[in-house]
Amino acid sequence: MPRRFESLPSAQRKILLVEDSKAYQGMFRSAFSETDYQLAICDNGRQALELIREQYMDFVCSSFYLKDMEGIELCKAVRDITKNVYKPFVLLTSVDSQDLLKKALPSGVTDIFQKRDINQLLAYIRRFPFQGQKSTGRILYVEDSRSQREMVCALLQARNLKVDAFASADEAWAYFLAEDYDLVLTDIVLDGMMSGLNFVNLIRRQLGSKGDTPVVAITAFDDRTRRLQLFNLGITDYIIKPVVEEELFVRINNLLLKQHALRLVANYDILTHLPNRNLFAERFNLAIANCNKHKTLLAVCYLDLDGFKQINDRFGRDMGDGLLIEVAARIREVMRPQDNVSRQGGDEFALLFADLESQAQCEAIVSRMLASIAEPYFLNGQTLSIAASCGVTFYPRDDADPDTLLRHADQAMYQAKLGGRNCYQLFDTSREKALQVFQRQLAAIKQAMERDEFCLYYQPKVDMQSDRVFGMEALIRWNHPTNGMLSPAAFLHQLAGTELELALDTWVIGHALQQLELWNEAGLKLQVGVNISPKHIKSAGFFADLSDALRRYDRVDPRQFQIEVLESGVLDDLATVSQVIQNCRDKLGISIALDDFGTGYSSLSHLRHLPIQTIKIDQSFVRDMIEDPSDHAIVEGVISLARAFKLEVIAEGVETERHKQALLELGCAKAQGYGIARPMPADKVHGWIRNYQR
Repeated sequence: MPRRFESLPSAQRKILLVEDSKAYQGMFRSAFSETDYQLAICDNGRQALELIREQYMDFVCSSFYLKDMEGIELCKAVRDITKNVYKPFVLLTSVDSQDLLKKALPSGVTDIFQKRDINQLLAYIRRFPFQGQKSTGRILYVEDSRSQREMVCALLQARNLKVDAFASADEAWAYFLAEDYDLVLTDIVLDGMMSGLNFVNLIRRQLGSKGDTPVVAITAFDDRTRRLQLFNLGITDYIIKPVVEEELFVRINNLLLKQHALRLVANYDILTHLPNRNLFAERFNLAIANCNKHKTLLAVCYLDLDGFKQINDRFGRDMGDGLLIEVAARIREVMRPQDNVSRQGGDEFALLFADLESQAQCEAIVSRMLASIAEPYFLNGQTLSIAASCGVTFYPRDDADPDTLLRHADQAMYQAKLGGRNCYQLFDTSREKALQVFQRQLAAIKQAMERDEFCLYYQPKVDMQSDRVFGMEALIRWNHPTNGMLSPAAFLHQLAGTELELALDTWVIGHALQQLELWNEAGLKLQVGVNISPKHIKSAGFFADLSDALRRYDRVDPRQFQIEVLESGVLDDLATVSQVIQNCRDKLGISIALDDFGTGYSSLSHLRHLPIQTIKIDQSFVRDMIEDPSDHAIVEGVISLARAFKLEVIAEGVETERHKQALLELGCAKAQGYGIARPMPADKVHGWIRNYQR
């Protein structure tokens, strides 16, 4: 006699095995023992048919060869009894035969499995919907027959599906555009202005996810032409009237499961089940909109685990994955319902704390989260410890777009790591704004170079005792299109330490040599000094670039060219700078001046070992030497020092006749300054020299 089912919940899936081998029955029962399926076993086909007449079976598995009939015959009989061609019926065989499959399918067999593949069969069964199973999803249904519409709605709603049903495609179309549906079910022949075919066509013309919505067509005509027409329009599946309840549910449920799986892949991280970047981006935009609407504070956080790579490398990827899952769970526990978290990849997470009353509220949440993450983990018999670093920025204080806000939080997180890890750092919006201004300024200077907006002015150097003009200092100017002629103080400080500073130095060297060549041709013999940045002096290519420039302007005597180096820049790396200027003097023949002397606190030993020819006394001492005895003493000391080391000395900042007389009394004849001449364009130099000498 067949084994009777015990009284179990009706929602439990009922599986029937028809098999005469006791050993295989035991294997089958063992495989299904840990499932919630209700299993019945019959020894032959006759018992199975008797049971099927009495009870509903969700799934039938039958051996191909039974004592009283073949499995194919049993399948045909089951179809006759149930009047249902959609009930899954699987044949079990001991051989793999394509011929057997071709013979079985026309008889109504759903599929064929080898008996040894019980686990594959179990996975296959799990994918099939069954009587009483609840689904989830929202369906848009169009049917002009009221009785048919009410019947199908009742069937779908009984399966826990939400249905919006309409008699016309015109009315349904407006709802489709305004709402989000998981599936569209539509009759093809409809009353009204819009046919079902036109409705499907309009859906497929939509952009994004709306255009990809699964569409199941219902048609009363099943012929080759109609099928081609429907599939060419882009339907996902179709059903022939009259609608059979189980067929309708099987087809719709499978599509909804696929949609759900696609959305999981598209929007969620497979490992932690947290939202991925795509879904987080959508929620980020909503959070900003809500923040603007309600005038609240939104915290954007970026979190990175400290020491995760070491654990992953030591214990393996499986342990690392398990740790990420645990971390994700701890983060969720701390978060509030209105907050959002996303795994951005690897061991990095992004978080949104919405509707904050204050910054302190966010800091309290982040502190709890970091403390929770730092608690020990017990995985696979191992005790693991890990921590996290977190960066935080606040919107709308940091009034930027989502991508920039995340980048700012990431930058703050990096600062937290530099600050010792296992802590959080707040993003400094004022520093970022200053950086943005700086970057815009650099871009403007680069553009000015490309547009040839820079030029050189020249300030004369004279011997005050003989009134001889012996040289010029080349000083850069920016001929700004809107702000006029700008002095170096307006822009050079912005270039300090950048590659653009080196490029501008190179430009100055080239243009100064070119001007020297033109003056030589005009019979004007001068020495020109150019200021070179410390970074450029110490760069690997400086000496080679300078050599190339001198070769290009070979009509200039290298002794006419002087490099001026800031004293403070020399002291930063004395050995390197000394070697470079030694090569410039000995191999190229150019002279070197130590600029702004007195501000860098050079020691006598430094001065003794520097291969320089000239000291330029900083103008701050010269300008105040008349009124300030201390500055007068400094100037006098520098002049004496230069005389002791047999160096030429030039005083900067000479502004009055009193400066001139005081310097001459101290033994310094060479000078430059506004009292002699202001910097001037190159075309004014020749005329100025003639007038000065007269």
